[in-house]
Amino acid sequence: MNFKSTGKLKQIKETRKLFDYACYWLNRYPCSTLKLKERLFKKCSDKKMIDDVILRLNEINYLDDRKLASGIISSYLKRGYGKSRINRKLYEKKIFDKDIIESAWEENREEEESGKEKILEIIQKKLKRYNLKETKGKMALIGFLMRRGFSYDDIMDALKKSRIME
Repeated sequence: MNFKSTGKLKQIKETRKLFDYACYWLNRYPCSTLKLKERLFKKCSDKKMIDDVILRLNEINYLDDRKLASGIISSYLKRGYGKSRINRKLYEKKIFDKDIIESAWEENREEEESGKEKILEIIQKKLKRYNLKETKGKMALIGFLMRRGFSYDDIMDALKKSRIME
């Protein structure tokens, strides 16, 4: 990992102050271990001190990538987003570990299944906006749903269930 210190922020030289800053940052902006390391490196150039703070935060369960990933997945599923869009959000939050991502999806399996019904709800809401009697309207709706992260197969299944694609 190559972190570059910008030097714009006041440098912290004590472990306790860095720990306090990390707690403050996590309280305001829940983030992954890697994202927090990047943030702390802007405040302190001592990698050992940063690693000690990260280790301590992990010990007291204040920094947990698995819990963060599960929370992100749950939140975005409830808001009507599909799996690929949510996975992209996890990568943006710098959660790259496949085991963590898989276990977080496993924790949210029931919500993921209800997410397939969410496609039907979205279709019903969008019926007025898109003219689904024309190909152009159907393609626009499919594009909209794909940008929300739903797979093409799930979208087509939902359209068939709602009797729009017959």
